[in-house]
Amino acid sequence: MQIHPHPLWSDPTRPHGPPLSDARLARFHDQVGLRLPAALIDALRGCNGGRLRRLHLPAVRPTPRFRGGLRLHGLAGVGYDEGLDWSPALIDEWGFPAPTLVLCHGGPWAALLDYRRCGPDGDPPVVFCDTDHEVAGRPAEWTVAPSFAALVEALEPLADRTRVAVPGPAERDAVLDALRSMGAEDPVREDYEGGFTLTLTGADSAEPGAARLRALPNRQLDGTWALPELPHHGWIVETTVTGPALDHHLDALQRALAPLGVAPVLLLFRAST
Repeated sequence: MQIHPHPLWSDPTRPHGPPLSDARLARFHDQVGLRLPAALIDALRGCNGGRLRRLHLPAVRPTPRFRGGLRLHGLAGVGYDEGLDWSPALIDEWGFPAPTLVLCHGGPWAALLDYRRCGPDGDPPVVFCDTDHEVAGRPAEWTVAPSFAALVEALEPLADRTRVAVPGPAERDAVLDALRSMGAEDPVREDYEGGFTLTLTGADSAEPGAARLRALPNRQLDGTWALPELPHHGWIVETTVTGPALDHHLDALQRALAPLGVAPVLLLFRAST
């Protein structure tokens, strides 16, 4: 089965800011006196700020507010309201350390590019700061990634599911029949996203209850693509199966879809997986 690494952005066609030109980037660097790391510049050229598809950072030290890790719902871009340009105002308002740039924040907490040790032209680590909690009289903070590039590698999907993209114009009933041939059981439950879920008994599930198989159309109800980088893939099959049985069920899914004349694509969330 072909492997496709998941991108960073949820939908790069919907950036928060205007295209990142060299002139706009130069103005930003002059304004804040800090240089963005190359990995972040590359990411912002593809989408100048936006929602993340991989938004869970599990390595964050547990606190009363973040027992299961940190969720970065989006990353700030350059040259628009509430982008990285807004960092000095946020630092003043919430008491975040300086010099830093605010990648993402939720009021008193933030993920920051920290230039205090590397200098304005260095490759800063990413620190997490929670001003609602103090350690030795200072806001609680700790390093969550040694660089922005490392942060991108560490981010994971929030839901613990494996996804497979199904190319071509396969009909819904044909996809559901393929899932039934794997042992998935009726009834078929339709959800608000246009997805169709069946249960799968006898397999460990990454979520509470019975394991599930879900077929979700790549073209969403609002006309957008769930996977905009794969517009020619008609369906996404999600499974909550985990453990040793997962490989078996992925092989079974590939065999079940073979009569439709399609080769499914396994969607991984990190290129290094």
